[in-house]
Amino acid sequence: MPDFPLTTAVIFAHGRQLYSDSEVITYRDGAAGRSSFGEIAAAADRLAAGLQAAGVQMGDRVGTLCWNTDVHLTAYLAVPCVGGVLHTV
Repeated sequence: MPDFPLTTAVIFAHGRQLYSDSEVITYRDGAAGRSSFGEIAAAADRLAAGLQAAGVQMGDRVGTLCWNTDVHLTAYLAVPCVGGVLHTV
């Protein structure tokens, strides 16, 4: 059993360390968009900083209205990392 809490932030850091070069493919309007997990992680860091600057705190609810794309993956990672509760709308 680990001696630390298994949080989204811990899983995210592990994924960034091991899979930063892995490709994330998103299909929009019939075309594939490609980015690396490292790029998604950097976008999630920026979103997390923006959420904190906007006043999101531990336990606050954050709703998303996104298709299942890299943008939603970014929010899916960023919101819990700042302590927010992600709700898909």
